[in-house]
Amino acid sequence: MKTGFLKIFAIALFCGLTACSSKAQEVQFQTSTVEEKSGNDELTYNIIYPVSGDETLVSRINAAIAPALVPSPLADEWKEGLSIQETVDWVKKNYFAAAKKERVEAEMDGDMFAYSFSAELKREESPKNVVTLALQSYDYLGGAHGTPFVGYFSFDTEKGEGILWSDIFSDEDGLLKKVKEQLAAENSDELLEMVEEYTEEFSLPEFPFVGFDKNGVILQYQAYEIGPYAIGSPTVHIPYADALPLMNDYGRRLCSK
Repeated sequence: MKTGFLKIFAIALFCGLTACSSKAQEVQFQTSTVEEKSGNDELTYNIIYPVSGDETLVSRINAAIAPALVPSPLADEWKEGLSIQETVDWVKKNYFAAAKKERVEAEMDGDMFAYSFSAELKREESPKNVVTLALQSYDYLGGAHGTPFVGYFSFDTEKGEGILWSDIFSDEDGLLKKVKEQLAAENSDELLEMVEEYTEEFSLPEFPFVGFDKNGVILQYQAYEIGPYAIGSPTVHIPYADALPLMNDYGRRLCSK
């Protein structure tokens, strides 16, 4: 269901996140709340979006996050280049008609096929050189359950670039071991058993961005990535004390206060 988003995300990541900003500027954000309903279909946004600051950094934030705010019925129609707020406004105008059209084409009817999409985007308390935005969304197209997405998007305020976990960690073997340890420490034995049964070879997350908060760095798995739907989207928090020895010089610089 997120195929369109993943393709656009790859374009934004490799074509839009590499140019450097000449001077760091604090990015200013505004909030936007949307709560709309049409019949049994619902659309909800509770987000922040950049309104001023370094132009390169603002552009990178918009390019990375805007595609993730598009519900599945509109994924193939979204136009690259729309900002976060422009995307939300566009979805508001088109979501309910697209949901109805999709159900008619699929010959689905009844309350159980009601569609809904919700997204929450907030800022984490991160080191001074980093802006980290945390996104949670849920895309429901009827049936037993919908499609969740959780992602922590971080940006270097000096370079105006997105920050990937592969950018800051030099010891990937050590990182993989630490991720396993943190999963074991933060979750139940039952969850770990499901992960072991589900995965042939445990690996680091496919989602390339890394998060930062006041306590450490964050790596994010998506639903079905390392376990069945029942375990959700596992989030791995690694305290700075454990993460810093695994980092390169760039990663340690970003974490400096």
